[in-house]
Amino acid sequence: MKVRKATPFLLVLFAFTSGCGDVVDAKDVLDSGKQALGNLDDMDLGSLSLDDMKDKVGSLADTLGSKLAGIKDEAGAIDASKAVGPLLDQLTKLKGSLGDSMPGLDQLGGIVRDLETRFGGDAGIMKVLKPILDKVQGLLR
Repeated sequence: MKVRKATPFLLVLFAFTSGCGDVVDAKDVLDSGKQALGNLDDMDLGSLSLDDMKDKVGSLADTLGSKLAGIKDEAGAIDASKAVGPLLDQLTKLKGSLGDSMPGLDQLGGIVRDLETRFGGDAGIMKVLKPILDKVQGLLR
């Protein structure tokens, strides 16, 4: 069952890494796939302590921030939009449990402002980024 859930993410990950100009090590792709399996599992929030949930938020926010900060062009925005969907879903789920006590999201506000400043004049990139940025800003409220 986990494999079926992870297959779309792994395909996106493969497409993203194959489009990179850098050499991508197969081990890195496999490690990212294993991490994706963990991220795509349905989280049982009832089994997590408050501290565990806060740690999960910090980890997800760091991953989300690095993916968003790495956007350089429209193709990168498209790749990032596919990759960050599961992260945003999990953060939204955690926000439902933690409410205003969600830590570690401060960095995301700066990244959102930076992306809006850098790409605000590019309609193609903003068309891709707008739904993502709106979700991130919803988490920050």
